[in-house]
Parts: sequence; structure tokens; C-alpha cells
Amino acid sequence: MKYNIYVFLDRRGKPYYVGKTNNFKRRRREHLEEIKTMNPLPKYKKARWLLKSGGKFRMRTVAQTLIEKDAYEIERFYIKKYSNAGHVLTNVVHNKKKKSPVKKKVVKHKRKKHRGRIN
Repeated sequence: MKYNIYVFLDRRGKPYYVGKTNNFKRRRREHLEEIKTMNPLPKYKKARWLLKSGGKFRMRTVAQTLIEKDAYEIERFYIKKYSNAGHVLTNVVHNKKKKSPVKKKVVKHKRKKHRGRIN
């Protein structure tokens, strides 16, 4: 079986999503269906915006492999490569090794005025 690693491209040819599949034509049809059915994922929102503004849905293969495990590694490689190059990707990445940092709510405390003398 052949695995394709692909990207969604914006009008300028810049990637905004990286994915993988073992059937490129089927996966393209599935993505187009998700765009039409108003799936709220960021990759589909951006695709809808491109289509509404006169652009095309562009999905291109960037790599191929025969081994599924390699496909996962190649996909991660391209996500990292494009992110490091400054491209804003809409991929939702789940990293099992590291937990995502929890945003702590910052609470500003009012300084209490001291009454009386401070020794």
C-alpha cells in the first residue's frame, strides 16, 4: 500500500495543513465533503474562506512511502518543517510525550496598605 503525505495550499502556494492518507482521491473527496457540510475544524474554515473569496481548494502530495509508520514520521517532519519556516498550520497536534502547558490564570492582587508602623 502506498501512503501519501499531502498539504493544503493557500492562494500564494503556502501550506496551511499537512495530512496523510493511503488513498489520495478518496481523501480529497472526504475533505471536500467536510468543507461543504460546514465542519468547524480550522483547516475546513480556511478552505471555505478561500473558496468564498474566489480561490481554489488545492491539495498536493509532498511525499510518498510504502510503510505506514514512516508516513506518520514524514507527516510530523513536514509539520515541523513548515512551522519552523513561519507557516501558520491549522493542524491539531496531539503529543503524547509532553503535556501541553496549562495556561494559568494570572490574578493581580491589590497591594494592601499597611496601617501603622513597619519595623
